[in-house]
Amino acid sequence: MTCPALIWMPSNSGKKIIVAVIIATVEVDGRPTVAFEARNSREASQLLKEHWFLEDLQELKTDGSPLWDGKARLRSRAASEEEIKKYEAMAAEADDTTGDIILAFLVPLDNATEAQG
Repeated sequence: MTCPALIWMPSNSGKKIIVAVIIATVEVDGRPTVAFEARNSREASQLLKEHWFLEDLQELKTDGSPLWDGKARLRSRAASEEEIKKYEAMAAEADDTTGDIILAFLVPLDNATEAQG
């Protein structure tokens, strides 16, 4: 089982607080597809209900096929050590100044440069 990471974050009062996060993975029909950071497993599961995320999974493609066909089973779970390393490497290269969620795709994306823009 993967332990949560502890991150120092500033609070509104100017003091720093510790926030525990996990790296979660979304599986599409049993295939690890995307890793992301969440505060807990409930928050990770919530991503599977977000319309923008589901639309992205249907629009983005790997080998000419959508990542998700709109019917296959989606599941979130704690990321494996290998998936965490991939997430951390991709997150280190991402522009995290926007505060947006960082999605690290674990499968090759067609037209990856368009997906990042």
